[in-house]
Amino acid sequence: MESLGEALSTFCKIDGVKRVILTNLNGEILEHSGETSSLDSPEILILNILSLCSDIPGGHKIKEITQSLIEFEDLMLISVPISDSYFLSIIAIMGVNLGRVRLEIKKNKKIIESALS
Repeated sequence: MESLGEALSTFCKIDGVKRVILTNLNGEILEHSGETSSLDSPEILILNILSLCSDIPGGHKIKEITQSLIEFEDLMLISVPISDSYFLSIIAIMGVNLGRVRLEIKKNKKIIESALS
């Protein structure tokens, strides 16, 4: 069985992906892979995404979010819920192949869920 670290490191093999971070819903980093980025505190951004999502009218829950994408001048932050308790965030350069990133998320989501249980 593939470890959590190995599953996360597969994202870093995609051209343009700089870092992948797994957080809980409190924004605490549980695991990460890749190089540091110019984003000072990505966990704070992730926590803000979660907070914003909970404030959306209509009672939307985290599990109803399929993907969050924030674009900066030179970087992108792509975040997806892994379960009701965890969030996977990928920091990549602008122009990264989002289709490839989404494919890797789909391929590795069950592996990450298994490693977390």
